[in-house]
Amino acid sequence: MLQMTKKAFIYLSSICSKQNLDAARISDYLIKNGYQIINNPRKADLILLCTCAVTNEKAKNSLDAVKKLKNYKGELIVSGCLPAMDKEDLDEIFKGKKIITKDIEQLDQFFKDHKIKITEIKDANKPLINVEGGLVWTIKKIFKHSGPLAKIYLKIRNYIYVRFFEKKFIYNEASQEIKNSYHIRISRGCLGNCSYCAIKKAIGSLKSKPLEQILDEFKEGLKLGFKNFLIVADDIGAYGIDIGTNFPTLLNELTSIEGNYQIELEESHPDWIVKYKDEFGKILEKGKINKICIPIQSGSERILKLMNRYSDIDKIKQSIITAKKANPTLLVGTNLIIGFPTETEGDFEKTIEVLRLMRFDYGTIFSFSIKKNTRAEEIEPKISEEEIKKRMKIVEEFLKQNGYQFFNYKAAIMFFSTY
Repeated sequence: MLQMTKKAFIYLSSICSKQNLDAARISDYLIKNGYQIINNPRKADLILLCTCAVTNEKAKNSLDAVKKLKNYKGELIVSGCLPAMDKEDLDEIFKGKKIITKDIEQLDQFFKDHKIKITEIKDANKPLINVEGGLVWTIKKIFKHSGPLAKIYLKIRNYIYVRFFEKKFIYNEASQEIKNSYHIRISRGCLGNCSYCAIKKAIGSLKSKPLEQILDEFKEGLKLGFKNFLIVADDIGAYGIDIGTNFPTLLNELTSIEGNYQIELEESHPDWIVKYKDEFGKILEKGKINKICIPIQSGSERILKLMNRYSDIDKIKQSIITAKKANPTLLVGTNLIIGFPTETEGDFEKTIEVLRLMRFDYGTIFSFSIKKNTRAEEIEPKISEEEIKKRMKIVEEFLKQNGYQFFNYKAAIMFFSTY
């Protein structure tokens, strides 16, 4: 009698690059152990939900996905950050199998009969995400560079983003860019202890990948014909501290490899950019690095200290100026949080001032979201939702008046410069 092939459905609740790379690795693991990956949960024997819980809104999306997917006949496994960051809420609605981001290599405990172990599956270099287009990509392709129609495109994109973006397995309007990028994860975990962040419960402390392994992955990407490389980590600037090397050493090695390519750097805490300012500047002069996000989070040194973030705003500004001088075509992005507990109007104005002075190329501005069991939960007084909404409206007006394109996604504003 022929053995039926088992079918697996993998659902991504967010566009987190790290979770999507994990999903791709798990997909490879399942395929090599005889599974067929399908796009219909109704026909699946196994359903894997890869979750994000960085904000309460993201956690809600993930919990809603659990409620929906647990009703199908296939066995559900919930992976990612939700099982660690919002454990109590998840336990209330789901008693099944769960695996936290940092424990991905313990996945074999659920598949005792698998001949190929998860540790035998190499880290993925392409995220598990639809790259064939779809409605949003079509709209983007038609309207993005259509002059007066650009505003119409943004309104349509905003509507679709809010209504459908995180509701489907197939999503991501930036899919074509992802399709053309080779992802290299250089480390897992974080050395930071931000007072508002609960992610460390899910990702653990820093665990850097060996330098030679990263260089081999990069060279493999070049052999495959890739021109765009995305360096991924929970905090790229911390790379190497745990294995006797550092971030500038890695970047210097990567940018010394011959070839026609560009490197984009995912988020780095500002303290590393300040610490490595001179070395980073020399590396940028090579012209191989074209993009980096430096999440400042606030323009107020007082608020940054409460956040337990690097708080010397002047040094951050100078480091960014140095980077831009080293490579004038470098795109620099940032993330900012509005409404952190005790934030005064003066503190808020300082955040606006950072936006005004630095002229970032892109970024995201978040409404503060209180995560359970964080130090920020205990800081008083809290800023009311009404006041946060008011300040977010002020941010919108600032962006509009200063030539930025932007769109809202629930509790966040994503923006990019048109200059």
